[in-house]
Amino acid sequence: MSYLKYVLVLVSVLSLFACSDDDPVEINEDTATMIYNDIKGTYEGNVRVGNETRPVRIIIANDEFTIKQLPLQPILQRVFTDQGQLEEVMKSVGETTTFTAPVSNLSVMSNSSVITMEPSDLVLTVTEGNQHKQLSVLIQAYASWARSWGDLTVEMYAIELYYDGKKYDLTNNRIEYFIDNAKKPKE
Repeated sequence: MSYLKYVLVLVSVLSLFACSDDDPVEINEDTATMIYNDIKGTYEGNVRVGNETRPVRIIIANDEFTIKQLPLQPILQRVFTDQGQLEEVMKSVGETTTFTAPVSNLSVMSNSSVITMEPSDLVLTVTEGNQHKQLSVLIQAYASWARSWGDLTVEMYAIELYYDGKKYDLTNNRIEYFIDNAKKPKE
């Protein structure tokens, strides 16, 4: 086969992959508002982080994305490696917290929509040995909403971690939260 035929076959194959059902769709502002209003609400699901799975509640309202009952242990374990120290700190902050981030973007596809949140800090006051110190985690979050089922899938990544002024490297020890198939409760 000649070089030109190889190129034509390659272009044909690539064009098949480029035409998916979930390519971005151009919409007007009214349609985007309608879709965003359909997405808004309270969802219930389970978050997986490491080997742990816990129930969470997700609220999308007023251009904010909130997760209630976000487990803190995976974050705290990056700083406090001693089990006794970890338990002491967990008692001071609790096992879960609420994380809120502003919604920055809505991308509409033919079968789903993707919501991007602004990277936002989760700031905790930690008590360690009778001293109050600050822990800050910068979290990036994305949510995908399946139009047909109304399910919400969320991916969250801790991208920066600081404790008491010291930065902890997350490059080889990422903190990833994943929520799949969160649903609005039936009324």
